[in-house]
This record gives sequence, C-alpha cells and structure tokens, in this order.
Amino acid sequence: MKVVYTIRVRPDVAVPVPPSTAGLTIGTTAVNWKVTEGGHLEAVILEFTGAEIRYNDNGSILPTYTELEEEAYRVANFVANRLFIQTAYDAIDPDQVLSEAPAISPENANEKNDFKTKYKSIWKALKFDWTTHGLFEPTTYAHGFNHSAAHGYYADALRAASDFQQFELLYKVVEYFFPEDGAALDAAVSAHVTPHDATFTPAVVEQLRLLRNRSIHPRARKGHVNPQDIANVNEVHAKLPQMRKLASLLLVHPTF
Repeated sequence: MKVVYTIRVRPDVAVPVPPSTAGLTIGTTAVNWKVTEGGHLEAVILEFTGAEIRYNDNGSILPTYTELEEEAYRVANFVANRLFIQTAYDAIDPDQVLSEAPAISPENANEKNDFKTKYKSIWKALKFDWTTHGLFEPTTYAHGFNHSAAHGYYADALRAASDFQQFELLYKVVEYFFPEDGAALDAAVSAHVTPHDATFTPAVVEQLRLLRNRSIHPRARKGHVNPQDIANVNEVHAKLPQMRKLASLLLVHPTF
C-alpha cells in the first residue's frame, strides 16, 4: 500500500520556495513539497510505496506501524535539519509523524479488495504542550546568586528546543555541584539528595549519568542515543522529569 505523511510547516514560518524546486528521493522515500499560491512552503510530503498491509486484532487495516514510523521520523528529522542548516528556517516538527496518522491507499487489485472489505482503523495521537507558571517571588532570588551559573544551566534547559539539549543542560547542574566521576558521583549525589527525595538512589543517579553519556558520545560503549531514532527520543523524554527534579533539588539544596 501507499503511505503518505504530511508534515505541515510551523504557522509562524514562511519559507520561500523557488518555482523550479522539484521533489527528491531520500533512501527509498519520495519527498515532495506542498507550496502555497504565494510561493511559500506549506508542508513536506513523505511518500512510501510498497508498504506491507498490517491489521489490528479486529482485522482492521492499520494506517501505520513501528517500522514505518521509525523510517518516516528519520527522514522527517533529516529534512528538518538540512532545511534549518541551509536556510536558518526551523520550519517543520518531525514529531508530527507521531501525532497524526498518515493517509493510506491501495496500490494493486488485491489491496483494493482489502480496502473495500476491511475497515481501516482510526488512529490519532494527541500531543499536548504546556508550561506551568509559578508565582513571582523575587525575595528568593538573592539566595541563589552565588550559584548563578547553575541557575543559568537550568534556565537554558527550560528554553531548549529539544529534549536532548534539555537533558544535557540539566545534567550540567549536577556537574556544577559535584566534582566526582562515575560510581563515586552516583554515590555522592544520592547521599546529598536522598534526605530531600528518597527516590534518588545511587542506581537511579547512575541511570541518568549513563543516559547523558550515551547522548553526548557518538561512540558510547553502551550504545549512542540520537534524536533521529524514535526509541531514543522516547527514552530521553521519559527520563526528563526525573532529571529536572534532580537539578531543581540541587538548586534549592546546593552542596556548597
């Protein structure tokens, strides 16, 4: 079957597209450009042909599945990065691959019969973004001035556009307060933080440290994590609340 992902350009971005701009093939994926009448990029279209038809437990056709999503996410991420590097327009969000179902259609007689006789399952994931605002209480500001660098890392993490950048900047807060390395750091962080939050055992701190190492070292011994792999993205995203909590505890309870 044919599977088509449409990744819309961010509403606040206007990318001029020259009239002669043609589509291209990246790997085995056809990449085309939807352009407005005014000549601006409206969407990036990823088209997969020859995709296997798969069914859910009820026998309905699945519009997408893991292997398709992984390849679509990788291509979307690559296009987004190349476009940004070339033009300075941060135009598309690859996460749209995960938040909206693609369009599917049959490519041969057998598939046409399947599409007629089997219901297509409805798939929709909703992505929520929000910011929780705190009270403006400047009386607390002077207390942390001695550690302004650590507060800077934390604030830059909150401003970061990607989970990977946020995780790395939050971990810098840990490095700011602890000179140790490896297992010694895990033990030191845990000993300092557990009186305030008992969940930060040495094993938990070790998990955060190893994930950070895997994200910054392309040849990490335990396997590099990178922002074009969906499994890696989910792994970092799942650990972010824990990393954020640890960094915030250190700002409130510094080591020196």
